[in-house]
Amino acid sequence: LKKLFVIFFTFIFCNGFTQWTVVSTVPTSALINSISVVNENLIWVACDGGRVYKTTNGGTLWTLVNSSAAASSNYAWFNRICKVDPSNPNKLFCGGLEMELSYNGGTSFGIPASFHVDQHAVAFSKSNPNYIVTGNDGGIDYTSDGGAVWGESLSLPVTQFYAGEIDFNNPSVILGGTQDNGTIRSTSTFGVWNDIYFGDGFYCLVDYNNSQNVYASYQNGGLGKSTDNGNSFSLGTNGLDLQYSNWMTPFVMDKNDPQILYCGTYKMHKTTNGMQSWTAISPDLANRHIRNLGTITTVDVAKSDPNVIYCGTDDANVWRTTDSGGNWTKINSGLPYGWVTRVTVHPDSENVCYVTLSGYKV
Repeated sequence: LKKLFVIFFTFIFCNGFTQWTVVSTVPTSALINSISVVNENLIWVACDGGRVYKTTNGGTLWTLVNSSAAASSNYAWFNRICKVDPSNPNKLFCGGLEMELSYNGGTSFGIPASFHVDQHAVAFSKSNPNYIVTGNDGGIDYTSDGGAVWGESLSLPVTQFYAGEIDFNNPSVILGGTQDNGTIRSTSTFGVWNDIYFGDGFYCLVDYNNSQNVYASYQNGGLGKSTDNGNSFSLGTNGLDLQYSNWMTPFVMDKNDPQILYCGTYKMHKTTNGMQSWTAISPDLANRHIRNLGTITTVDVAKSDPNVIYCGTDDANVWRTTDSGGNWTKINSGLPYGWVTRVTVHPDSENVCYVTLSGYKV
């Protein structure tokens, strides 16, 4: 490659990767999320906020062609794509939460089909530009007639599991919280799973004494409880302080009494009645609350002594209580400064806890 366009807030031109020159600045303060280069003169960019810009002279001048294309909520950095049909510069795909398609150069958009949410990619066949593949959080969709009729791949193993659970009373039953696809559960038919709880699926638990009691969750603390083996759920957030909660809000079951569960938001909470109600058992355990930081990310309770509970936060704290939450001690000494991804108590000793960390966001 002799030419490369790199986007931050400006366009930059590279000649043989030896010299960088600012070509122009796109007239927006928004973050540029995606670029589609038809040739060295015709270039499109998609920005957060739904704005789409176009240049026909290699970046000297830019024109706003649409200000509301393919909404992406507040995470356009994750699901924003702009792609022009190489055989038709007026045919433009722009993806955000939904995939949208324009036949008039971006002036107006429509939704060509019912795709899975969160769009990431569009590819055109070089030998047949009517064969188009789009990529999203659900896998891929494809068309062979330029976009009139679409199909989807149902066999790709692309489900992302956040967390999982095995039914203690029936180990052949597996549950999993999945990204964008809710909480799902295996069936007696290999490869067939059923949805039991909606949203992004996260932690899920089954009562080890009574499999009729199933717990699941969606983003930011949307806990739910089922008393009929997951066939129906009621919200299990009564008493939870959800002012600050992690995208993947952690909760665990006491290893000696399944009616007792612990849940961390920015405070630790306890239920003694199977999620019918919660009570806070700690003060704020985070350092601060800024830019989605300042929440509890992981919790565990000791089997050898259920009064001992550990938790970690996304801003590098590890805490321990030995009296069921009456007093909390920060035990960070000797640990790197990082997002605490997991605390796990040794099954035979409440004094041994394993901690993992990442550098994410911190």
